[in-house]
Amino acid sequence: MINKDHQSKQLKYFNIYQPHLYTDLNNYNLKLASRVKNSIQLSPGQKILEVGAGAGRFSLPLKSLGVEVEALDFSEVLLDELKKKDPQIKVIRSDIDELDDKDKYDTVVGFYVLHHLENLEKSLASMFRVLKNGGEICFVEPNPNNLLYYIQPFVSKNMSWNEEKGFLKMRSDYLKTEFEKAGFTDFKITKFGFFPPFVVNTSLGLRLDNLLEKFPPFKPFLPFLLIRAGKG
Repeated sequence: MINKDHQSKQLKYFNIYQPHLYTDLNNYNLKLASRVKNSIQLSPGQKILEVGAGAGRFSLPLKSLGVEVEALDFSEVLLDELKKKDPQIKVIRSDIDELDDKDKYDTVVGFYVLHHLENLEKSLASMFRVLKNGGEICFVEPNPNNLLYYIQPFVSKNMSWNEEKGFLKMRSDYLKTEFEKAGFTDFKITKFGFFPPFVVNTSLGLRLDNLLEKFPPFKPFLPFLLIRAGKG
């Protein structure tokens, strides 16, 4: 059963204008979309579901890389914004926990979604049901070892610590347990990135970001977790 109180709070939070949710084709978003695309070899012709797609912050970068997704979100406000940007993209207004298992997907992807979910195992089980046998799931989430995430809610317009603090749980042991309880196998996490968006969105910043993320001493603190798992 859906927790209507949690859903209502989340909807209210994401319907408030937050500038970063309305960006799309910049270096930062393209890098994250490209990393997901390459890590699980997304390709044209695959049926791909993006959960928590919002206003297309990553749906449109994925499309620019040759990967079309079906964009799912529970915010009509954000999906309307996405449709304004790209009327051709298929949008689905639904809660993740209420996915229709009549539709089956080769891949499910998401960006900054898992740490907002109230019952991660339940939501992952819902995604497991709509994934084809042999399919993969891939998410980008905040690394709780990176100090920037402790500062961001207090300096970014309309962000809230209470709504973002779920990133504290995004640790390997917890995630592996929740994915496996939902039925997934071959769980993997890698870390990447280095700088915040305003740096990466410059050409020099992007080059430095790609360079510095390769240095082993920085690995535990890199900002992004790339989380992968499979079905069957």
